[in-house]
Amino acid sequence: MAYLIELLTKISQDIMEPISYLPYGLFFGFVFLLCNFVLKKVLGQRFNFKQNVLISAFITYMTVLMIQAFFSREPGSRIGFSLDLFSVIGISLGEDASFVENIIMFIPFGFILTLLIQIFRNAVYCMGLGFTFSVFLEILQLITKRGYCQIDDVLANTAGVLIGWAIPGIFYLLTTKKSNKVYAVKSMGVQ
Repeated sequence: MAYLIELLTKISQDIMEPISYLPYGLFFGFVFLLCNFVLKKVLGQRFNFKQNVLISAFITYMTVLMIQAFFSREPGSRIGFSLDLFSVIGISLGEDASFVENIIMFIPFGFILTLLIQIFRNAVYCMGLGFTFSVFLEILQLITKRGYCQIDDVLANTAGVLIGWAIPGIFYLLTTKKSNKVYAVKSMGVQ
């Protein structure tokens, strides 16, 4: 129990860094929203508020993610890669926290994409994109030497995408009438 408290304390401390990048993300998300709104008005087109807010949220999230992954670290500060599965778990409190943080970091990826684009309501597509993006991110970190390239990060990130994907579906299932639950499960891409 004491280890769990230490782990949660470490995670809450570490999460403050990406939260500090939120103003930059919100700025870019707001600029997108404003520009798109003005463009739609000038062209006389309908402004889809829900879709544009979700895109803005995704831009905000991706900005914070990119700053955290690349611009918060000195070039060359992290060199190396590991293809050993679960090699970081149980090494230290910091490594365990890092694994959990990688899961948390990708929950918004799955969550927003599931709400934004219908094809990503299918778990296979959503996780496939999340996995592919995570591999791309790890390779870029290896090339730029701004992060360790680890298979554990890819696994944790993909797990985060799955959790993010499941949240809207679980909410929908909990709030939907019994007669619509079968349709809800099918629309989530679960067969």
